Parts: sequence; C-alpha cells; structure tokens
Amino acid sequence: MSNTNTWLAVPAATLALYVAWRTLSTRTTPSRAPPINGVVGLIGNTPLIRINSLSDATGCEILAKVEYMNPGGSSKDRIALYLIEQAEAGGLLTPNTGSCIFEGTSGSTGISLAMVAKAKGYDCHIVMPNDMAIEKSQLLERHGATVERVLPCSIVDKGNYVNVARRRAEEFNDGTRQGYFVDQFENPKNAEAHYRTTGPEIYAQAGDIDAFVHGSGTGGTIAGVTYYLKPRIPGLQCFLADPQGSGLANKVNHGVMFAETERGWVESVDEEFCKPVC
Repeated sequence: MSNTNTWLAVPAATLALYVAWRTLSTRTTPSRAPPINGVVGLIGNTPLIRINSLSDATGCEILAKVEYMNPGGSSKDRIALYLIEQAEAGGLLTPNTGSCIFEGTSGSTGISLAMVAKAKGYDCHIVMPNDMAIEKSQLLERHGATVERVLPCSIVDKGNYVNVARRRAEEFNDGTRQGYFVDQFENPKNAEAHYRTTGPEIYAQAGDIDAFVHGSGTGGTIAGVTYYLKPRIPGLQCFLADPQGSGLANKVNHGVMFAETERGWVESVDEEFCKPVC
C-alpha cells in the first residue's frame, strides 16, 4: 500500500510543478502606463464623486465633478489649454518664439493661463482689478506671469481690465512677436472647450442624469456642458446657481445687468462687468 501511495504521489507532485511552471512562464508582465506628457497632460478626466451626506439626506444621487483636481485647481485649465492650442492651430501663436498670452481676468483663468503658457513655451501677461485678493497676484507671479493691477471699471471704460489686456496685446504684437489676447468673455471657443471635454466626461461617468447645476463667471462651462448634454438626455434640467443679489438674475428677470443688492460678490463669480465706472 505504501508503494502505491508513493507511486500516486509522485505524478501528483510533478503535475503541480508543471502547472506552476506553465502559469509562471505564460504570465504576462502588467502593461506599464506611459508617462504623462507634462503638466498639460493632467488636465481633464477629473473624477465624479457621490456626495454621501447630501445624497443620503435627500434620497437623490448627488454627484460632483471634482474640477479642483486639475493641476491649476479649477476647470479654467480646460479653456486655457484648449484656447491656446486653437490659437496655435490657427497660426496666432508659435511656442518658444518670445510670444506672449494676454488676458483680463479676476484670477482663476489667469492662474490656468500662466501655468499652461509656461508649460508650452509662452510668456503670460495678466491684467486684473486691484480689488482682487493679493494672493491671486502672488500665485500668478509664482507661475511666471506678469501681473498688472488696475482700478475696477465698467466694461465700457477703456481702463477696464479686459480692455487694458486687449490693448497690451495689440501693443506687443509688433510683427516679430505674437501677442495673443485670449478674450475669454467673448471667445466662443470658451464654451466649445467644455462641449468637447467636460460635457462628454460627465455623460460617460454619470449617464442619464436628471439635472445639471453650475455657477457662472463667463458662462462658458454651463453653456458648453448644457449644449452637449441636452440633446443626449431628454428632459434634462439645467440650473445656474448664483450668489444672492446676482446681476445675472437681474438681467434675466428685469433686463438689466446690475442689482442694487450686488455689493458683497464672490470673487470670479458674476462680478466681471457689474462694478461702478472709474
């Protein structure tokens, strides 16, 4: 009996060794993800998270697109990259030629532009109202941008920060260097950037949602995302959430882009053109 048991054990052990060898010899090395192409490669594809506290309290699934995980800390990274690349494609910008990107911004877009400009071989000149937080100017300068702070003015005034930025670009563009004015407030490619990136990401991550809620500075994000989602999700409701005393709400309800209650605005949200004339 002992011989039989030994005889049976030998092929069993051999078979086990053979199976282990075949498993190891045929195992493929896990594919290695390629390196990300610089800081601009980190822009977009941000996660969508469930806000557990609000979802549990309301009985609704409330999801948030975590745009602060873009390298510049906001969704403005998307338009900075898209608008610069579109300008390059149109021959308006050429990297590493001493060209400079100009923009009038209360801060967030400027931070993204300064970061992307440096990564792609451009200088950056940002004009902002001098009542914006000084920390924004300091952060812009740490990104290598030139910062020009001007008195707050109405958009109809030539001293308005947007108009100053446009003028600085024109003065810089002397035929040998390219000065590109981004013009985020009037550039339709602002919304197009979100139509091509943010909207498709949300649809892929969340599917058929019931409502989309967003704040507004230039209106580019809510316009681009809504324009992408609405044809794909019948019955989708889109809401613009704005601070109390909103000039935008006053424009929609009464036709005037100003409200008397608009005094303690949130920086970078609905304050761009509603300040008193210099």
